[in-house]
Amino acid sequence: MQTECKHAWILSGYSRLAILVVVFFLGGCTLFQPYKNVTAYPPDSEPQWQDINASAQICRIHLDYPPLNIHAVKVDLQAQNVNVVVYPPAPSEAGEGITLSKKVSTFAKENNCFVAVNANPFAPSSAIEGELRTIKGICVADGIVVSPPDEHYAAVLLNIDGLKTAKLVYQSEIDTSTVPWTYQGNSFANAVGGFFFALKDGEVYIDRPGRTAATERHPRTAIGVSKDGNTVILVVIDGRTSESVGATEEEVALWMRYFSAHDAITLDGGGSSAMAILLNGTINVENIPVNSTIPGVERAVATSIGFSQEE
Repeated sequence: MQTECKHAWILSGYSRLAILVVVFFLGGCTLFQPYKNVTAYPPDSEPQWQDINASAQICRIHLDYPPLNIHAVKVDLQAQNVNVVVYPPAPSEAGEGITLSKKVSTFAKENNCFVAVNANPFAPSSAIEGELRTIKGICVADGIVVSPPDEHYAAVLLNIDGLKTAKLVYQSEIDTSTVPWTYQGNSFANAVGGFFFALKDGEVYIDRPGRTAATERHPRTAIGVSKDGNTVILVVIDGRTSESVGATEEEVALWMRYFSAHDAITLDGGGSSAMAILLNGTINVENIPVNSTIPGVERAVATSIGFSQEE
């Protein structure tokens, strides 16, 4: 960027102005970060939860300053007939770590999930379903290994030692030499990877401080776990629109704690952030995804995690 700026000064005044205008209005550019020195703190009042079903509740919050739309769902893993569902259920024919893209809403509809969110980072990205995607980090679906761990990032493990519990861990601590894979000697049936810890033991915890992405405002998806491991909290925060400018990782931690998480990690965010909800018999996208700077366009992602409830 510095090189581009130096060359810009040899252009005419009109050219320089045009370049500056274009750069300023590129919503995805790191130079355009609204409310950079503002922190979106949760209120002092308790969250107002509404029932989705007997095992899950939703809380929707809108802030005026900075403008922010926050969608949170907490799931009681101990509730009767609650199941964890992970996409994809197996690697594609292209091999381990490769899958076909699918929108979170499509995944939720196909598996009758009452809530689902996007999970692992991946490449490449588009809104087209059925394309090959390379998964970054661990993905295990009902005991089937889809993608191996990435030692740089964190993950959520579920159905640990046959129990309906969840735990957030560093992927580097997962033992892949055992069958099945284990964490500290404990097996797990389901896992998806994300990026970094944001909340640890109830305190804000920013992995690798100094990362630009940690302090920038972006759409965010995060997953949190209660202290006893019996409750999962899913949060999606909209971004890159005038109605919701996105959150920093510190704000993700603050809101996760507000929603009663003891630990939390960020999942893939940006244009991938999406949450699908089953309400009144219909599955809809709860938030406003922004794929390729276009609000309302849902990205076809590599992995998703959801929860269903058998009748």
